[in-house]
Amino acid sequence: MRVPVTPHLMRVPVTLHVMRVPVTLHVMRIRLMLYGVLLTGAATLMFMMKYTQTSIATRTRIRAMHQANVLTYVAFPEVPFSPPKEIPKFVLDIMKNATERGWSFNQTAIKRLRLDLERECNTSATFVITRKNQPVNSTFKYLRGGSMRLMTPALWEKMPEDVPFARKRLKRCSIVGSSTILINSSCGEFIDSSDMIVRFNFAPMKAALADDIGTRTTLMVANGDSIRYKFGHKVSASRFVHAVLSYGSDYSILVNPFSSKMQSGHSLLVYDRLRRRTNHTVYHFHPAWPARTNKFWDRRRVFGRDKSTGFKIASAALVFCDEVNLLGFWPYLVDLQGRKIPFHYYEKGKHGFSKKWHNMDSEFRRLFRMYSEGIINIVTGKCKDR
Repeated sequence: MRVPVTPHLMRVPVTLHVMRVPVTLHVMRIRLMLYGVLLTGAATLMFMMKYTQTSIATRTRIRAMHQANVLTYVAFPEVPFSPPKEIPKFVLDIMKNATERGWSFNQTAIKRLRLDLERECNTSATFVITRKNQPVNSTFKYLRGGSMRLMTPALWEKMPEDVPFARKRLKRCSIVGSSTILINSSCGEFIDSSDMIVRFNFAPMKAALADDIGTRTTLMVANGDSIRYKFGHKVSASRFVHAVLSYGSDYSILVNPFSSKMQSGHSLLVYDRLRRRTNHTVYHFHPAWPARTNKFWDRRRVFGRDKSTGFKIASAALVFCDEVNLLGFWPYLVDLQGRKIPFHYYEKGKHGFSKKWHNMDSEFRRLFRMYSEGIINIVTGKCKDR
């Protein structure tokens, strides 16, 4: 009797003890995984709710403006940048000296800087991606992130044959920003008579302001953020074509889809949305060019991880143009008379560039230094009396 009972009684606790440990650990692992999934899901849900609320508000605003048959403008979200409330003394001194002594272009200084820019940045050959500088099956690197991109046949078909403006240097170029300093400037005629007129991000062109901001455009530069905020991630064809045509039919569009992988999708859609709908030419920044341009100015103590689009376009214009004029470039919240002005002429908010990427103070110090040297003309007053 002792032999069959004892082994059976002893075997039960041993067997249960051995099996209970892995079962308990397995259950604990499952619970931990479930807790992780729930926490991740909750965080994602909170983010999506916040994003959806912003998207709904933005889409509602766009729809209302579009139904009113006006050119839509969607303001950027506030960014951590506060424009200076006072004009630095060095700027006032430069403007005073220019007024007292008279200002003119210094062709010797322009040619010297143009040679340096061309030698170090190769602007005339790599300003934009072309079929020549980026053949099929070649690869190139995104400006940020380090990822590589393959030039597929489909992507290659979207590219132009040559870099624009590189064949023949233009006489006079006007780069038009959106500062309120343009209001009451009477610069519209001066702008419209230029050989190249660059504007940014589809800023509203109001007929009432034509005497100040002009009506012509030859190149529209649109960054990925402006395209996404104004026309959505999928770039609404109807709204985008409407905005493009409101500027006319004889200008080109320059986008920057290869600054990062995040920017590629909606920026590349610009070409697709305009194909077969308009005759506008679409160019794409070659990421190697802004990378070289950033390094060029880094070596000359212009700080900031990435130079602003306006600053880089001014650099390119120095290669393509004999005379470069900046209008509506003013980073201050007061004019030269000390009067308070909004940052942009089409809105009252203090919108500007994030300090994360751009150092506007450093850039404008360099621009005003080039102004004092006769390299770039910065228009801050009236172009003519009304």
